[in-house]
Amino acid sequence: MIAAARYSPIVALDVDGVLRVPEPRPGEGTEVFAVEITMHRDRFPKALHRSPRWDEDGAFTATHFFSATGVEWVRSLVERGVDVRWCTTWGIHANTYFTTLLDLPELPTIFAPPRWDENAVEWKVRIIAEASRGRPVLWVDDQAWEEALRYTHTPRALTGVRHIHPAVGITADDVTAMNDWLALAGSPEGLDELRHQWRRQRDRQRRRGVRPFPAEWAALIR
Repeated sequence: MIAAARYSPIVALDVDGVLRVPEPRPGEGTEVFAVEITMHRDRFPKALHRSPRWDEDGAFTATHFFSATGVEWVRSLVERGVDVRWCTTWGIHANTYFTTLLDLPELPTIFAPPRWDENAVEWKVRIIAEASRGRPVLWVDDQAWEEALRYTHTPRALTGVRHIHPAVGITADDVTAMNDWLALAGSPEGLDELRHQWRRQRDRQRRRGVRPFPAEWAALIR
């Protein structure tokens, strides 16, 4: 990891479909483990989230499944001093319900109130770009909008996105790819390589006549 904090990468981490696997598929080749969690109506995200059926005490208990590979990866990032932040519709309640049960420390949260016209993906693009401006960022999500983040985050060349299969969660292949990207983002030579990759991609788009910056994406950052 390079010394200057402004150049160290941020990992913007989703929960559902990434660490938490709502409906794991048998035989998908990933290991999941089950945890029983009791949630409470007065400690539950209101925006961009559907409430469960609370009991008369305002509680709801259910079994949740998590990617063992994904949880172990996040633990390893924390041990290595990587700047991991929740970026999820759970907001601060990702710490309320998941960190202790997953043997993780409380993590900072990328959060801002959603605008009335934003869906969850548009909201994430905006808040990630605002929170990570000037630093490399890796967005880990099952519904990532790579193009929009690429063109709203600055610097664009240091924008990484990993799409996770929601029925599986983070896999060993995902971990390898994400660690490779973080290794590049964590050294001066690696940052140069990411910039070269970005320029090559941009040049290919121009040769194909792809517009580099659709106007509607600019409105995501106001």
